[in-house]
Amino acid sequence: MKRFIIILFFSMAIPASAFCMKTEADSVIYTRCMENALDSKIPATSSVTIFFAEQMLGTEYVAGTLESPDGEEQLRISLEKTDCILFAENCLAMALIYLYPENGITFCRYENLIRELRYRDGKIDGYTSRLHYTSEWISQAEKNGFIEEITENICKSAGCDGGYRQDFSFMSSNSGKYTALKDRADRINEIRKTEQKLSRSIYHVIPKNEISKAEKYINSGDIIFFNTAVKGLDISHVGIALRKEDGSLHFIHASMTAGKVIEEPRTIEEYMKSIKSCNGLRVARLKTNGNQ
Repeated sequence: MKRFIIILFFSMAIPASAFCMKTEADSVIYTRCMENALDSKIPATSSVTIFFAEQMLGTEYVAGTLESPDGEEQLRISLEKTDCILFAENCLAMALIYLYPENGITFCRYENLIRELRYRDGKIDGYTSRLHYTSEWISQAEKNGFIEEITENICKSAGCDGGYRQDFSFMSSNSGKYTALKDRADRINEIRKTEQKLSRSIYHVIPKNEISKAEKYINSGDIIFFNTAVKGLDISHVGIALRKEDGSLHFIHASMTAGKVIEEPRTIEEYMKSIKSCNGLRVARLKTNGNQ
């Protein structure tokens, strides 16, 4: 009876959003990926991200992987199925663990890193605490020392003028598209506050028509973000850059068209030209010095 009371107390004391949604398969996939990396003795460089991207090839693509039917927020772990940003998030978390094994390589540490990457200040406090706009995701990951956005440096090296102001308004203007925002004025208002804050910053993007000059500065393992001209939206797709033996620059991504994680047969430049709404590229690199 005493044991039951203790369990009941903790169940009541911990909010539902603190629990983690995961499956046994997620743990198995994580263990396989980490064991393969440790067995392969991958050099501890920023390119280690591409190793984990390759481990995820063939993973099923499912849109809205993190969404809950009731709009309630929980930490959702998903290595069995993924969308594009979740794919990059998973690869980055595993790469950080591989680079800093002294902090533990357990599945629990992986869960904690996902929370730190996905939620504002690493705290789950409802739907609006998730970093829905990728620009904010990039900014927080950089602030935490996990990555460094190198877009501005690439623009300077390639002679591109990439500075611009980005309007953020897509979610609040299209709230009907999001189950968690329907008939929830409070959440819409919180999203709008985030959008207004993000809209005040200056961002950098490698222009679509200048990618040929800039691509030589992109390495395998860099996280690439496809900027969009869609009104109020910043980034529409994410992948992991892959430099082929012939020098051409491709990428691995969770492809909606293919329905799974693939190595994109087109180069980054060819892919960008095929997407009318794509107007440029942003790039971030895994940091290999810091305290993760």
